[in-house]
Amino acid sequence: MAYCGECTLATTEGRDKIAVTLRCRAWSCAECAEQRKTQLIALAMDGLPDKLVTLTSRRRPGLKPELAAAALVRAWRLIRRSLERQGNRERVHFLAIFEQTALGWPHLHILVRGPFIPQKWLSAQMDRLADSPIVDVRSIKSRKGAAKYVSKYIAKAPGKFGTLKRYWHSQAFKLSVYVSKKGTALWDRQKLSLTAWCEAWREFGYTVTLESNYRARAQPPPI
Repeated sequence: MAYCGECTLATTEGRDKIAVTLRCRAWSCAECAEQRKTQLIALAMDGLPDKLVTLTSRRRPGLKPELAAAALVRAWRLIRRSLERQGNRERVHFLAIFEQTALGWPHLHILVRGPFIPQKWLSAQMDRLADSPIVDVRSIKSRKGAAKYVSKYIAKAPGKFGTLKRYWHSQAFKLSVYVSKKGTALWDRQKLSLTAWCEAWREFGYTVTLESNYRARAQPPPI
């Protein structure tokens, strides 16, 4: 993370010059972790989930946390397919987040928007697929409720197990669609912090505006 905040991406063409701070986005970076937690909570709220499903893995000799986590991922994939095959084939949209317990063991928390999931049925599926029948299904009443659950289970960061993702979601989980126009400006990685970039353009007589903590604009002096 040595480069975090020490470099910028800056436009190289055009009248106005724009620079944004280049971040490492690592969960182990204190500043980036806070930003990513905020983004994850916003994603959870955006999906308007109506239930929270928790899958656990039964601890047993010889089973490593990484293998237990992989078994949870596989089990959820099969359970989701089974749910979508049943009844009216309603789609199951989800955001899955790993939690690492104090003992280093994985729990998989899944925010779901979709059909009713009977807890007894889910328990039976997990018993069959992962020898782990302990599950939990609870309703979510609001966007604030979704944010509350995510905040609770990622006090520091989502759990990390081997090469598995800390969290992932179905393609259509996020309901809000943001459309952005593709810009034509060229961007260049510069070995300057945002502060140093601003000072450099001020030396050339540019008017520099800090648009946020991570973005600045430099405008040339009047002709």
